[in-house]
Amino acid sequence: MTAKPRSKAEEVSALLSTLGIGPLTLRLPPDWQLTNKKLLELCSLNETVPFEVDETGALILNMPSGPTSEWMMIEIAWQLRSWMDVDAGDLVFGSSALFELPDGNRRSPDIAWASGQRLAEFDVFDGDVWRLAPDFIVEIRSMSDKIEDQQAKMDMWLRNGVQLGWLVDPFDQQIRVCRPGAEPVLLERPTEMADDEVLPGLVVDLKRIWRRP
Repeated sequence: MTAKPRSKAEEVSALLSTLGIGPLTLRLPPDWQLTNKKLLELCSLNETVPFEVDETGALILNMPSGPTSEWMMIEIAWQLRSWMDVDAGDLVFGSSALFELPDGNRRSPDIAWASGQRLAEFDVFDGDVWRLAPDFIVEIRSMSDKIEDQQAKMDMWLRNGVQLGWLVDPFDQQIRVCRPGAEPVLLERPTEMADDEVLPGLVVDLKRIWRRP
């Protein structure tokens, strides 16, 4: 059986991985307590490196977003911000927001939205790392990301209370729609996205984010 040829994104991702370019996980000694305060101090001292922490307490050093992923984040987040109900207390977040999740992960999605209902009893001025799982998140693949790693991160979000996730692959021009307890649904080059269950009334126009055929 002939193997499926790798896409250009997969070839570049494999090359970057061979060169040691990509997310790096550092295991810390057990007596090193990486508190939120220490994590934020570390972030402030290394402003160009996005840090996260997994459920074991290991430190994750991510690559900075590339220009392709970054402008896509802004494009989708702007449409999300224009749709949401600010009077109800909804909030949208960018890629630097750290969330502390029930299983101990401290992670930053590329885009997140939390409904006013979920935030009703939450102090939005309570520190720089929120103990909160957003309702909806978007992860956008960078050239250095393996799609398998991105899917594993998406599964982590869903296990911790996120209700809907979109995994955007701008290089293979696909979106995976992810929900708790269900297999991802793969969409090829969709021109718009909607979800009346979690995001009633929102229609995200995606025509600008794809390469021309």
